[in-house]
Amino acid sequence: MCISIVFCVIAVLDARAQELTFGQIDQQISTVSEDTALTAELQTEALQALEAARSELESVQRLKTEADAIKGIIDNRETISADIAARRAETDASLLLPEDSDTITELTARLSILDAERSSTTATIDSLRQNQTQLIAKSAVLPEELSKTREALNLLSDPLPSDTEDPVAQARLTLKNAQRQRLEQAQKTIRADLESLQVRKDIVSARLSAAEERLSALNAVITAIQIRLSDTRIGRAEEALEKAKEVLAQIPDGKDELRTFAEENTLLAEKRLLMARSEPDQASRTMMSSSCLHQAGKFKAKCARTCMMVDPKLPTRGMWKSSLSGAKTCEP
Repeated sequence: MCISIVFCVIAVLDARAQELTFGQIDQQISTVSEDTALTAELQTEALQALEAARSELESVQRLKTEADAIKGIIDNRETISADIAARRAETDASLLLPEDSDTITELTARLSILDAERSSTTATIDSLRQNQTQLIAKSAVLPEELSKTREALNLLSDPLPSDTEDPVAQARLTLKNAQRQRLEQAQKTIRADLESLQVRKDIVSARLSAAEERLSALNAVITAIQIRLSDTRIGRAEEALEKAKEVLAQIPDGKDELRTFAEENTLLAEKRLLMARSEPDQASRTMMSSSCLHQAGKFKAKCARTCMMVDPKLPTRGMWKSSLSGAKTCEP
């Protein structure tokens, strides 16, 4: 019978020496599916065994990929270590301290970029620490996994079924062969894992150390930029306050309304200086928007000039209304 001959040909291959392939299993699945002599129950049992065998081969492929990746780390450990050392040694322009000529706009833009990198570096450090923990845990777990794999292989060393003409027996034989291949590959992968543990620990430690150094450098530069921004804002606020005081001192007697506006601008300049001194890291995002304009047309020019001395970027048209801490703000 043709079907029996097919199974006989497959069976004569020693399961312990023969490596199964997906093609062989697919051929068996096709043969069993077309075998009308099998009952539905036996056909289902055989197909389930063959599908399980196919799943075992998929596990073999995955384990081989893992083993190759581990071997790649071991083979390239010198290159990896050299790359880490080179990155630590190279001068990074982004970590240079701010120059005296840097403008607030340039410093603020740089600060935003460095803040983003700091977040990314912190995430990298967290990930590397998790890897470290996992590798330490593996040191205890892998020997036990290797022992269990050996025991499972010993159980599969029992005599194989001798009935080579029974499709169900053949399917079971194929499954057993696939299980053996998976366990043998698992054993190889676990051994490679064990052998590479120290190398991977060293690599993770080196990367972690480099990332921590990078974070420390980023923090130093960010702090330097924040100090420079703070000093610049404080300097500008002090200059604006002095100008506001000068304008106030120049207002002649009898100009009570204009004097009131100038006094309010002086108070505003003092508040801006206080803000610059107390919250240097937030000053760029919480700059008070204000103007010292009066609804009466005859005072607009002088009032606008007074306000521009506090901050030349403030609006130059509008009406007063109460604002933060009693200051005045301009509405168009």
